[in-house]
Amino acid sequence: MDLKLKRSFVVFFLLATAAVMSYAAINPFVPVFSNPDVTYKVVSTKYMDVVYQPSSEWAVYKFLENGDALYEKITDFYNIQPFSKLTVVFENDTNIVNSLADPVDNVIYIFLNSSQRGFFSSDVESWVDFVFSHELTHILLTQMGGTPQMRVYGDPLSTIYNSVFIPAYVQEGLAEYSETHFNGNKGRLNDPLFEMYLKGLVLAKRLNGLGGAASYSADGWYPMGAPYLVGGSFIRYVSSKYGEKALKKAIDTLASNHVLGVAHAFEKATKTPFKKLIGDWLSSVKKDVDSQLSKVGTRIEGVQLTNQGRWTAFVSAPSKDSVFFYSEDQNDIPKIKEYVASSAVKRDVYPLGGFLYQGGYIRSMSISPDGNKLAFVKWISQDGGFVNRSVCFVLNLKNRSLSQLPIKNPMDISWLSKDKIVYSEEDGGLYSIKEYNFTDGTFKTITHYSPMVITSLSTYKNNVYFSASVDGNEDIYEVSENGTESVKKIISGDFLKVDPFVTKDGRYILFSAAKPDKDGIFNVYAFDTFEKRFYQITNVELGAFSPHVVGDKLFYTNYTKNGYNLFALDRWMSTSREVNGFKWDNEVYKDELNLTEIYLSVEKKSKPYSPPLQTIASGMLPLVSLSSLSASNTVSATYTLVGFDMLRSKFGWNNFYALGSISTDSTEDSLAFGMINYGKYNLSASAFLNLKEQVFDASLSYPITLMMWGNDFLFYPSIEYLLKHEQDITDKFSFYGEMIFGPSFVPSNVLGVHSLHMNWNVAFSPLNPSTPTYNVEVDTSFPMFYGVSRLGATFENSSIKIFQKFAFPNLSVNWYDITGVFGLKTIDFLQFSDYMFENNDFDVGLQTDVNFDSFFYSEFKLSIKVAYDHLKNGFEYHIGLNF
Repeated sequence: MDLKLKRSFVVFFLLATAAVMSYAAINPFVPVFSNPDVTYKVVSTKYMDVVYQPSSEWAVYKFLENGDALYEKITDFYNIQPFSKLTVVFENDTNIVNSLADPVDNVIYIFLNSSQRGFFSSDVESWVDFVFSHELTHILLTQMGGTPQMRVYGDPLSTIYNSVFIPAYVQEGLAEYSETHFNGNKGRLNDPLFEMYLKGLVLAKRLNGLGGAASYSADGWYPMGAPYLVGGSFIRYVSSKYGEKALKKAIDTLASNHVLGVAHAFEKATKTPFKKLIGDWLSSVKKDVDSQLSKVGTRIEGVQLTNQGRWTAFVSAPSKDSVFFYSEDQNDIPKIKEYVASSAVKRDVYPLGGFLYQGGYIRSMSISPDGNKLAFVKWISQDGGFVNRSVCFVLNLKNRSLSQLPIKNPMDISWLSKDKIVYSEEDGGLYSIKEYNFTDGTFKTITHYSPMVITSLSTYKNNVYFSASVDGNEDIYEVSENGTESVKKIISGDFLKVDPFVTKDGRYILFSAAKPDKDGIFNVYAFDTFEKRFYQITNVELGAFSPHVVGDKLFYTNYTKNGYNLFALDRWMSTSREVNGFKWDNEVYKDELNLTEIYLSVEKKSKPYSPPLQTIASGMLPLVSLSSLSASNTVSATYTLVGFDMLRSKFGWNNFYALGSISTDSTEDSLAFGMINYGKYNLSASAFLNLKEQVFDASLSYPITLMMWGNDFLFYPSIEYLLKHEQDITDKFSFYGEMIFGPSFVPSNVLGVHSLHMNWNVAFSPLNPSTPTYNVEVDTSFPMFYGVSRLGATFENSSIKIFQKFAFPNLSVNWYDITGVFGLKTIDFLQFSDYMFENNDFDVGLQTDVNFDSFFYSEFKLSIKVAYDHLKNGFEYHIGLNF
């Protein structure tokens, strides 16, 4: 008993150590966000170390203009200071994540891709300030207050403790408040896209309180994420109804005693019972939505052609009879589809998938003028999962062959001719427009790198039309492909403008636009280039995007209460009305920045940076354990003093730990130490020593990501060696890992879809050679009857087992207490069977997973499994609870 108690503590501590070291492990392959192969540089300011990847100088320059002042405003507002000097890292990467915070290491990572579509509007004057405000709030909230005694052993324990008591809706709601409040009221809480999603949630009758927003695992489909949408709306209501002082008081109260909870903090700040506060907020939101919808007037939105919702977007049409669109169905893998206008037939064109899943698998798509080729930009993981890059592919629609173009960092694409593609490229936060020629493989620069954040792009004859945000103003621009003319701003006005499209006859320039505030609604507008007049074409409740004209029909994406869908409007000009608010400029855009001088100015302030190794936790901890001897009926006490130390590099690349104990029972004296190094490889080694036992363990893994036949491929091999001395010396060498080919995702099922999936584990002992033990599992899965079917086989030494699983569609219950304290989220049903050849054993059963919310603001699952064992001729039952 005595031994088990102390060994259990050692195991617990090592597990806690590993948890701390991988606290920021959101990356699917390695738990770091910086690249060990990059030589970083740093510019130090009063409050921050601004670390950057070379070629990110423009973004660093913009951030240095206001970074310290913004830091002071936000820390003063929340009355919280970080544990230590903040590190802000700029990564030149088209990662689909814009930014993130690592509170344990006190680091903010910013990925320089500010043109993400569909999550927030491009109307902020400084995008780096916008994302910095958001992430700094996460750092402050997670590090605020807490139990001071925890910091005796280091900051990470206090940080993790604090995060347990702060629900995701508070984290994201306050972060959105900061991004809006400290950036000229330009942020998600005053944004037409945010409001569009919120209105859709209300119309779907799914805004029922804070339930489902306490953790980051959303119910059903939230294009912006439940914590962001629900939390932002709630925090906005509290600030507008009770003022900033109430927000600050709620934060101070929560910081002083996390255990009393969020309800207590907001009740004290607003002097309103929490349940009533939630009820008042819900009533206010629904009243506001009713008011906004009543102002829309007569709806003009055409015929709805799809019903799957989610992301039905990126419409593209050649000058023929078809329109192509990207589509996600809740019960099928994402696809590019075609809608034939003359026959009203929808058909699949190409299935898509990938390791990434956030806002769709592709960013942009376009059909060649002859209708034979489809180009699309897809996000894929590269370099072992370190970076997520955008890659342009061309699909031959005649023979379904796929080719990858040698284009760097494409964002938006459009065919200029049957042999040329025009695309926007992002590098270091700067954007340019380039052309690629299929015939000779040459490139041509149409516009040089500039701070214009290009958000959409199209072509007509020899001209390129694009929307771009400059200092927070998103307008429509034009540039000639031959480069003989300057970039011209052609459509301006107090609107956000995106998705320009020129009709076949060149008369109309269509685009989507909305007022840049919470009351704005994106609609399709048209500029008549002959009469120089503007017209409003659609008048929808939520939002209309990506207009394309085929014949006399206008096709566009319309956001509905269940997501984006494809709509068609016949004789679209017949119901239009002339509007004001836009301006035909034809004004030459002048970029007066000297980028060379800017780069040199940052370079002069910087020096090489190597992330420092620092102690993040250390201390001494006394323990007492009791053991009883039944023969003498006595109880003895063993006293143990445990010391520990944990070191971690600022970027999380190198981690070291040591753990030692001295006990009144000398046989229990022990020493453990090890390392966990993350990079493009994961390397770990550990040793445990005491008088009874000595153990050495080391493992190495290296994830490899690549594309094969147009599909994502992951190969994750690992090797491990274990050497142990107790009474005898034993060892084991293991080769294990995973391979996934062509993955995709069906969001309403518990089983993912993979073309090919394999796990393996082969082990043998060099000291005691014998027959190696091995376990290999191979399976495939595919959508079937609105569910997912999985078939596979397991080979384990001399035995072979085949298995089958079928996941029924996810049943979204979404029953919550409006305060979000507890709720029933989903119920999943899984049918399974397997057959063991070795003993002719057949099992079949059903598993039910009931997912609840929220235990410490996270999910927990009740699993009930019933199976019939043919060999035993009886039923077996299993009930489990997973947190």
